[in-house]
Order: sequence, then structure tokens, then C-alpha cells
Amino acid sequence: MVSGLAAVLGRILATALPGTASRGSTTLIVVIGAYLLVVILLGTCIFVPSVVLGRARQSFRRRVQANPVLRTAVEDDLATWRDPHGTASYGPL
Repeated sequence: MVSGLAAVLGRILATALPGTASRGSTTLIVVIGAYLLVVILLGTCIFVPSVVLGRARQSFRRRVQANPVLRTAVEDDLATWRDPHGTASYGPL
């Protein structure tokens, strides 16, 4: 996703590079720097949340095993929880 969006943005900025280069090297450096910052921002906004969400269930299971109060609360919730669709397992576990 990040590489695809970076490629699209790169193509758009590539059309502006000849005109930017004629204005001076400082302007060219600013445009390239802005592009790199946007790519880093894209990577951060897309990659970091996916990693956190990917590990959330595992992290929650460790917390449930380590904290007896949380474990009791989850077990109480499990006793009354019913799947609204009929086939799913219990929520976070």
C-alpha cells in the first residue's frame, strides 16, 4: 500500500521536477525532502497500526493470564456472551 501510494505521488512530483530544478537546487531539495517526509508519514500511518492490531490479541491473552481480576471479568463476560451471528468464537480470545 505504501509503495503504491509512494509511486503515484512520485510520478506526480516527477512531472514537476524539471520546472523545480530550473528554480534552483534549494527548491529541488525541498521538494525531494517533502516527498520523503510524506512517504515516511504514509509508512507510519499504515504500517504501525497494522502491527499493533496484529499483536493485540496475543497481548490481551498475556494480560488475561497475568491479571486474575481481568481474568475473572473476562470469564464472567464469557458466561453471558452470545454470538449475534451464531458461529463466531468469543470476542478477543
